[in-house]
Amino acid sequence: GGYAYLADGYGLSVIDVSDPVSPTEVGSCGTDYGWAFAYGVAVSGGYAYLADGWAGLRVIDVSDPASPIGVGYFDTDGYACGVAVSGSYAYLADHDAGLRVINVSDPASPAEVGYYDTDGIARGVAVSGGYAYLADTYHFDIFDCSAALYLDDGAPDVMPTEYSITKLYPNPFNPTLTVVVGLPEPAGLCIRIYNITGRQVAELVDGRRGAGYHGFVFNGSAMASGAYFVRASIPGQLEQVRKVILIK
Repeated sequence: GGYAYLADGYGLSVIDVSDPVSPTEVGSCGTDYGWAFAYGVAVSGGYAYLADGWAGLRVIDVSDPASPIGVGYFDTDGYACGVAVSGSYAYLADHDAGLRVINVSDPASPAEVGYYDTDGIARGVAVSGGYAYLADTYHFDIFDCSAALYLDDGAPDVMPTEYSITKLYPNPFNPTLTVVVGLPEPAGLCIRIYNITGRQVAELVDGRRGAGYHGFVFNGSAMASGAYFVRASIPGQLEQVRKVILIK
């Protein structure tokens, strides 16, 4: 569209390249944290997604290239070095925290839906057809992200009409289970996993999420085979428990 977007260390720069001989900066947006350092950027649907070092993922509205403005962020566990965007998801190469998959369907409230802690240091990422391709220091890694992306029958193309767990898959599972919850309006969501004795063994999310479908991944690799219970809670709106089976 006649513009180039640069992660320039201190934030985002928007460059008018309509005249390739004389590129001109027309807008910029600095990041909020003094310890952040913008390494990479991807642009999709009027938003720029910035891999911002210790500050994780930053989402910037660039619908007006002259006045880009930050609208959301997700603070990852590592040091965001690279980013790619496909559909409603951003993929971060997060240094020693590996690959992170972030749902950005609500740009103001990005939410992590899956991750893989790699053996190396993740520095760059590209995405195509549900697969993430990761530059991981001494390795080239390919990840099937379909479980995190709710791609087995395709993401619903309409907004949910009720608060509910809409899908648990696969069930039985080994070792990962994806829990999909529908929210017709933004809400504070808590999802916890319990074993057969009623002891909590995992918490997948506890915080506010935007309207839409949200997927969360439970990794049961350290758990024993058997029955587990997924409990989704939203104060005043939802209290739902579903049974799943882990088979190893």
